[in-house]
Amino acid sequence: MNMNPVLSLFCLAALLLASCGARQPVKERYDDRRLFPILQNGKWGYIDHVGKVVVNPRFDFADRFSEGMAAIQSGDKWGYIDASGNVVIAATFDHGDAFADGLALVIVRETGHSPQV
Repeated sequence: MNMNPVLSLFCLAALLLASCGARQPVKERYDDRRLFPILQNGKWGYIDHVGKVVVNPRFDFADRFSEGMAAIQSGDKWGYIDASGNVVIAATFDHGDAFADGLALVIVRETGHSPQV
């Protein structure tokens, strides 16, 4: 089967464009309100881009926002808050990392057991 060279070129261009379009960056679904962790008087909270305190400092540690949530530490446990400072996942984990692609790594240690390496 002999294909017209113009048609072949068109098909090749269409395949290239389709493959490039499949990997276009996805627009961020979460604004995260551009909040930044701050430390005041030994507690962590968040400020916005102009320096206004948005989430009052009340955490023992505060990580960056990712996908609309930030990992926070209260005492020796970790949980997650939203950009308004509301707890959305209770602080029940031994450690929590930032969300990526809808998932976050958390560590839960079994009581009475030492972690094995």
